[in-house]
Amino acid sequence: MSRPERVSFLICAGLILAIASPGYSQGGDAALSAVRESDRADRAQKSKQINQLPAAEHARRAGIYLLNRAFAEARAHWQALIDNYPNDTNVPAALLGIARSYYVERRYEEARQTYERLARDYPQTKEGREGLNFSASSLLRMGRGAEAAARYQEYLHRRLSRIRPTPGRHRLDRSNARTICRNRHRHERAVRAPQAGHCRRRLATRRANGR
Repeated sequence: MSRPERVSFLICAGLILAIASPGYSQGGDAALSAVRESDRADRAQKSKQINQLPAAEHARRAGIYLLNRAFAEARAHWQALIDNYPNDTNVPAALLGIARSYYVERRYEEARQTYERLARDYPQTKEGREGLNFSASSLLRMGRGAEAAARYQEYLHRRLSRIRPTPGRHRLDRSNARTICRNRHRHERAVRAPQAGHCRRRLATRRANGR
């Protein structure tokens, strides 16, 4: 994972954990071993399945798995939370966690779909607004620069409509927008280059043949 990806992962993980289970120490081998043992014990009880846990416990266990990069296990708990507690306040954070885990695994299309579901279904939440931001990043990773620019513009519009701008924040937003646009233009040039080369070759051939 590159340094920007590591920074983004930690920021996103911090956001999810701050919402889902504030104050709980999530990282480390001991925490991971403990939560895996809890999952095994719950599965062993015929009367108590994993999907019957309280929403807060799903969020807590998913947070531990996330910080220990056990992404499949984290997604299982987030999905159980979403399926069994669709109106719980932790649902946006669960969707954000699922999307981010796909992104870190470089499953960018699955990440994009989940980020956009988050942005569509929870537009008034912080997670929903961040869904647009990370959706743009996923599109860039797939070389879809024009779509990424559109998502980021929508993200900026939502963000700036809800906060009081400051000079530093404006500088950050303009810098991010320029990065998105540069990547979009590079992608467009890469698409146009073969076409332009073909046209130049055809023109040179016609001139050589006196046509």
